Amino acid sequence: MERRPGRGSLRQGTRKGTGLVRVHLWGELGFYDRERRHRFEVRLPGEMPLVDVLALLGVPPAEVAVAGVNGEVVRLGDPAVRVSDADRLDLFPPSAGG
Repeated sequence: MERRPGRGSLRQGTRKGTGLVRVHLWGELGFYDRERRHRFEVRLPGEMPLVDVLALLGVPPAEVAVAGVNGEVVRLGDPAVRVSDADRLDLFPPSAGG
């Protein structure tokens, strides 16, 4: 059985059964939300691979440097990483600075 990051951990108080995933788009990734929000909830049709959730959100994978599911860093291209009911999804863009 594939390990799913943070499965069963509902640290932020979201209850299972709501069908909602909490999404946090950090930095300029909020631009990809239709309403330009950085934090919101989205209802998924069921458990989905992370890359499919990105497509649903309209966020190009190339714009995401780091992804986290339930507080654990995950690889974008890993087919075992799935997002479902009551999960928290954090997406971070590449950073530049000095």
